[in-house]
Amino acid sequence: LTHGGDAALKTLNNYLDALKATGNTNYESVFNKTTSWFNSSDAVNAGAQKLTFFITDGQPNTYDASTPNVGNTLDSHTTAAYNKLAAASTAIEAIGTAAYNKLAAASTAIEAIGIKTTTSLDQYDTNGHSQTVIDVSKLKDAILSNETLVGPGADTVNGGDGNDILFGDMINYGTLEGTAALKAFAAATLNVNVSTID
Repeated sequence: LTHGGDAALKTLNNYLDALKATGNTNYESVFNKTTSWFNSSDAVNAGAQKLTFFITDGQPNTYDASTPNVGNTLDSHTTAAYNKLAAASTAIEAIGTAAYNKLAAASTAIEAIGIKTTTSLDQYDTNGHSQTVIDVSKLKDAILSNETLVGPGADTVNGGDGNDILFGDMINYGTLEGTAALKAFAAATLNVNVSTID
């Protein structure tokens, strides 16, 4: 998006506007098609970063017609398609199972984003930190975000000794991040205006 300018963004917006919801969610198909694209001549650009955004609003409930035993194989075929796409790029964030593994084998970076869903997409995300319950109006921010989520450490926390903050761990304070979150927490704890906190 950043290299294609406004024309690329307009093309993407037109494509997204033309999509129709049918009630089906097929991770396998999207992983397979994306993997095929990354392996095609259309995706050849030595200077490009191969990045895939897997955006979904639900769990898979359908599969490709060639897949037998629907209930038993949906997840593994989805992961296979995802792995193909991953091999075609350099990072992965959120998709399926067998199809996902094929995507991952294609060396792609995959960012998983769940729209208005509580379904965890971490297993389909190359760094294991998908974004979920993202409001559609905030999709642009989620895609353009350069925030790197860091998983919790191996700390042992013993309660009952007071209100402690372990620096190096993540603090969730609404939509605030980093220093702003710490200042808001300190201001609320001290019952003062946040502007008075340095």
